[in-house]
Amino acid sequence: MLMHLNFKNQKMKSTVFSLITILMMSTSAFAQKKEAAKSNLTHSFGFNAGTTTGIGLSYQMYHKNKIGFQVTASPFVYSVDDQKLNFAATGLYKMRDKEYVDFVSYLSLNYIYSRNPSYEFVPYNVNDPYGGGYYSTIINTNQVNIGTGFGFEFDTKRDFKFSIMGGFAGYSTNNIWRVLPCIESSLFYTL
Repeated sequence: MLMHLNFKNQKMKSTVFSLITILMMSTSAFAQKKEAAKSNLTHSFGFNAGTTTGIGLSYQMYHKNKIGFQVTASPFVYSVDDQKLNFAATGLYKMRDKEYVDFVSYLSLNYIYSRNPSYEFVPYNVNDPYGGGYYSTIINTNQVNIGTGFGFEFDTKRDFKFSIMGGFAGYSTNNIWRVLPCIESSLFYTL
């Protein structure tokens, strides 16, 4: 570009060249700073299976490879009267970040709504002219699972990572609570 311009003196050429050099260096520095900010976040997409971290498709994000957040959701719809909806949110914290295996802690909340038909057989009654038979009712169930614990996240160095975690969870089905051990696992592809 500079070769096609006709400059009258050498001082003008060096000034233009200096301005272009400064512009290119500042653009390069800005791009490197922006790229460094991007690398603070890592995103993963995969599948999760757990009693408190949820079952289904999952998205995971880590900030500076230390603090993470994971969302899992899945609908299981067999018919209008037979369905299960699952949604979970999990907070993750890497307590020890190693090259191949990370030690993590987690806190999760899982909400499950299910709607199931229930069939009941009513026997034949002499006073009932239509006789007995099967009758159905719909049962709606709301379940909340809250869990916490520790686990390991294995990095294969090929954009895939696998984790297994365990701890204790509180399970509430229609406001009846139980506390039991829980186990969680996931497989993610890093974007």
